[in-house]
Amino acid sequence: MHENEIFSKLRARYRLINELMHARQFASAERELRRLVEEVPEHADTKALLAFCWTECGRLDDAQALIESLVSDNLESHICWHVMGHVVGAE
Repeated sequence: MHENEIFSKLRARYRLINELMHARQFASAERELRRLVEEVPEHADTKALLAFCWTECGRLDDAQALIESLVSDNLESHICWHVMGHVVGAE
């Protein structure tokens, strides 16, 4: 499934996650992201957002391991690189 198809199908859920993250409710955002990852496990940007939430929740080791694997597999994803910078900066 192409990324645009995934996004249009799950747009309302991404909007909810965005609102939760802006409200700094990272535990709730993490729950929603885990559900999305179960549905669309190949979507790297969703996993990157999960790593971002883990960073904000203090799970730096888990976040770093996940984002490093995502960046190495998705070199062109600006979201993965942005989250990588956030994780490295949080250390």
